[in-house]
Amino acid sequence: MPRKEPLYPHVPKSRMKKTKAKPTRDDVRVEVWEERDRLHIGIQDKETGDYYASWWDDEARQMFEGGFFKRRPNLEESVLDYAEEMGILAKESSEAKRVYTPPELAKIAEVFYEAQARRKATIYAGLSPMYTRWENLTQSQRDETIRGLQERIEREGLKGYLERKRSVVGDELTEEIVHGLERRGYL
Repeated sequence: MPRKEPLYPHVPKSRMKKTKAKPTRDDVRVEVWEERDRLHIGIQDKETGDYYASWWDDEARQMFEGGFFKRRPNLEESVLDYAEEMGILAKESSEAKRVYTPPELAKIAEVFYEAQARRKATIYAGLSPMYTRWENLTQSQRDETIRGLQERIEREGLKGYLERKRSVVGDELTEEIVHGLERRGYL
């Protein structure tokens, strides 16, 4: 039986990448290069300079035409979003590591509670739903809600938690919560 040769004999074993986890957007940079009719968009490892993905010329232009990539100033963000959706990059990012202050957590919990309470309300006064507002909850009820939310955010990140809850509460309620959080600057 013939002896198996290494797959990449020209690369020393010490230089082979041994990472098990996928890189995150914090580990990479988006490189954009354009000259005359040439175009290159690549996702490059910040430490090694290796490319995880690369799009050249017509392939790169098709990504714009297909709506996957956006023009500047949102180009880098759209490339990273696409890479996460395609599984090239892990979806966790610095957002998942963000630590919210207690007042921020209270406001986030309020947005969640108010949106869900309005949706679940069964009594209406005219066209407005009747429900217990956040400020009318007892302090212990608010603290319990905030603690539970804080644990989930620390574990999954705010966006991760929202995406996981989407299948339970539905797209419409999730979008209402996302809109409320974006308005207040938490997303």
